[in-house]
Amino acid sequence: LEISAILGIAIWGKNGDNGTKSTAVFPRIPRHRTKERMITMQELQERIRREGKVLPGNIIKVDGFLNHRVDTQLMEHIAEEFKKYFDTSDITMVLTAEASGIALATVCAQAFGVPMVFAKKAKSDNIEGGLYQSEIFSYTYKKKMTLIVSKEWLGPEDKVLIIDDFMAQGKAMQGLLDLGQR
Repeated sequence: LEISAILGIAIWGKNGDNGTKSTAVFPRIPRHRTKERMITMQELQERIRREGKVLPGNIIKVDGFLNHRVDTQLMEHIAEEFKKYFDTSDITMVLTAEASGIALATVCAQAFGVPMVFAKKAKSDNIEGGLYQSEIFSYTYKKKMTLIVSKEWLGPEDKVLIIDDFMAQGKAMQGLLDLGQR
């Protein structure tokens, strides 16, 4: 199990003064490691090894600290690690997909001092106005879904850090990137 390949991260926004959009996807934790970084990633690896279960279809169940019950201290450690690795000085928000990415994205947004927006998987009556939509295939649910974000909360001037929990095939990450590039 390659633990460093399971967290999904991306950042997009206007590229310098020319205003063009650029996207970079970083699905891996950096290979260069300081002792402090190794402790944070070792903490995550140990939790996955100790509490994670591999379900049919190679789905990693980590609901004891991430997907159902949330270990906020571990999330804070991961957020601080991301803050060291990514230049978060210019981001205007953290974007994630409903629902499993919300906990980590919220803690990261708090650490970075920006709001968190999550892409909903269904339109509700309280969403009004224009919407950005992206069709994805959910590896976990084995069906097509639509990610939805109100245009009220995501604009062309935003520089967005995309954080999701685990990447299986990268479909949710691609959908989030698609939303951001509209």
